[in-house]
Amino acid sequence: MDNPNHTKFNLGDAKEKISKLLESIKNFKLKKFDNIKRSPDIDKKLKTTYLKIALITLMLISIVALGITGYRAYEASLIAFDVYLGNEKIGTVREQDSVHVIMDNLEKDLSKTYDIDVVLNEDIRFEETRAKDDLITDNEELKKTIKDKVGFLVYGYVLSVDGEEIGALKTQEEIEDIINKIRTL
Repeated sequence: MDNPNHTKFNLGDAKEKISKLLESIKNFKLKKFDNIKRSPDIDKKLKTTYLKIALITLMLISIVALGITGYRAYEASLIAFDVYLGNEKIGTVREQDSVHVIMDNLEKDLSKTYDIDVVLNEDIRFEETRAKDDLITDNEELKKTIKDKVGFLVYGYVLSVDGEEIGALKTQEEIEDIINKIRTL
């Protein structure tokens, strides 16, 4: 029983149609335009048109390349770092090294002032950001802010007797001198 919704597919007919199509493609020949004679004016116009198109393309590529390069340079000039002392933002700098130099100088100044080794007990952290030059914190202003907000610890030795702290001194030699003086009494 034939179903009216189905069509018959004859493989032999399909092969024959495909072979005819391939034969007609093989026999198809393109026309050659070499036989057509052109005037020198047409050749000149074509050459100048192609030259104009090439120059316009080159100019557009150059403009785009310069634009991309300029944009990247501008973006690179905006790279900055927000400086945090603990959880508080204290400024924005271009280079992290400038903050480290300020911290080192502050430690040295405090060590000279108190004539003892000093350690700053605040952690500095940085977060990368983008900022224009007018938003960058001046080094002197940053130094003042750090000096006002940072705490410091001093290295020293504590003299204790029976678990009770008697005093604190800078060096172990000073404590030994005091102990020796007490023994001689």
